Amino acid sequence: MTLKTKVKGEEVLTSPKELRLLPYYLRRMVRRGTNYVEDSFSTECKDSQIRIKPFLVTRRKVSRAVRKALRNKAKEELISWAKESTTEKIFDETLKGKIQRELSIKLKKIYPLSLCEIRILNVEKEKKE
Repeated sequence: MTLKTKVKGEEVLTSPKELRLLPYYLRRMVRRGTNYVEDSFSTECKDSQIRIKPFLVTRRKVSRAVRKALRNKAKEELISWAKESTTEKIFDETLKGKIQRELSIKLKKIYPLSLCEIRILNVEKEKKE
């Protein structure tokens, strides 16, 4: 996790800048006989523009149509979630795993997943206050 620190008078303010999952964790999760789905998109939240890269692992091999449906539904859900949240809330819920659980439950209707994670969460541009 990368943090951005500002000094404002006597106060020191820290805000999250980037969150990454370690590559060895992702490699361990992708087994033979499974598929993984990746995506990368940029979206607006209340106080900045962020880039989200979700990582989904299916329980078995699935068709390309199912992978596409999972990718599109994940993107749709994450964009709608980000629009109504602040950057700090987004990082907090991602660290706690709350958004991953909710997303996994929604995507289970398309195909059950063995792993649903946010691989990279990055603040691209902060809005001026």
